[in-house]
Amino acid sequence: MAASMRSSKCHFIFRFVTSCFRECLPKQNTHIKCISKTYATAATPSTYCLELVKKCDYENYLCTLLYDKDYRTSAIALRALYIELAQVQDVTTDKMRAIMRLQFWRDSIEKMFENTPPQTPVAIAVTRAINKHKLSKTWFNRIVEERANQVENDTNRSMKNVEDRAENTVSALSYLLLESAGIKDVNADHVASHIGRCHGLVTLLRATAYHASKNKVLIPIELLIKHNVSQEQILRNNEDQNVKDVMYDIACVAHSHLETARKIENVPKQAYPIFLNALICELYLRDLQLADFNVFHQGLHARNPKLAWLLFKQRYWKRKF
Repeated sequence: MAASMRSSKCHFIFRFVTSCFRECLPKQNTHIKCISKTYATAATPSTYCLELVKKCDYENYLCTLLYDKDYRTSAIALRALYIELAQVQDVTTDKMRAIMRLQFWRDSIEKMFENTPPQTPVAIAVTRAINKHKLSKTWFNRIVEERANQVENDTNRSMKNVEDRAENTVSALSYLLLESAGIKDVNADHVASHIGRCHGLVTLLRATAYHASKNKVLIPIELLIKHNVSQEQILRNNEDQNVKDVMYDIACVAHSHLETARKIENVPKQAYPIFLNALICELYLRDLQLADFNVFHQGLHARNPKLAWLLFKQRYWKRKF
C-alpha cells in the first residue's frame, strides 16, 4: 500500500514538472527578429535557456518550474543570463578575456533595452522578458558591474564584502524576478535582500572545495585571521576544528538572514514561489550542521533526490518560503 502511494506521488510530480517544462516553451515572438538562419536546426532561445539552467543550476531550475506560468519563461531567461555572467571567470583563460566578455554583456544589455538584441539565444529570450514585464535596467547593470568587480578583485576581506556581493547579484536577480511577477512591495524586497544574502553565503560555503581545487580561497580574510586559519589549510581541504569554526561563523550569518526573512510580515503570497530558494539554503545549512561544519564532507556535494518533492510540498502544501 505504502509503495503504491509513493509510486502515485512520484508519478504525479513527474507529470506536473513535465507540464511546467512544456509551458516554458512559448510560441515565437514576432516582435523580435528571429534568428532562424543561425538556429534553424537548433533549439529555440527559450529551450536553450531552459537547458542551460537545468544543466548549470539544477536546484533553481526546479524552483523556477514551480513559478506561475505567466512569468515562468521570463524567469528561466533571467536565470540563464545570470549563469552566463556568473561563469565568465570559469570559461575565460585570463583576466583580459573576462573583461572583454563582460563588456560584451554590458553592450548587449543596452541593445536589449533598445529591442535590438545580439543574435544569441539568451539575449533574445531576455529581451522578450524585458518587453513583456518592463524590467528595470538598474538590476541588470548591477549584476554585470559586480561580476566585473570580482574579475578585478575576487578576494573577500570581510563578511560585509561577501554580503554586498550577494546583494548585488543574487538579490538583484530576485528583484528582477519580482518585477516579472508584477510584484512591487517593500516587504517582498526586504525578503529578497535577506534571502539573497543568505544564498550568497551558502554558495560560498558550498563552493569552498571547488575554489580550493582551482587554487582559490574566497573565505573572508577577517575570519581566517580570527580563527588562525591559513589559506593553505583551505587549499588542502583541511578538516581541523579551527577551519570548521570559520565555516560555522559563515553559516550562522546565513541562518540569521534566513530567519530574518521569514519573520518579515505582510509579504504578498504571490511572491512566495520566488523565495523557494530559501528552502535550498535551509536544507544545506541543516546538512552542514550534521556534518559538523566540515564543508569538504562528500555527502554535502551529492544531489538531494527528494528536493523536487520537498519544493513541491513547500509550494503547494505548506504555502510558505
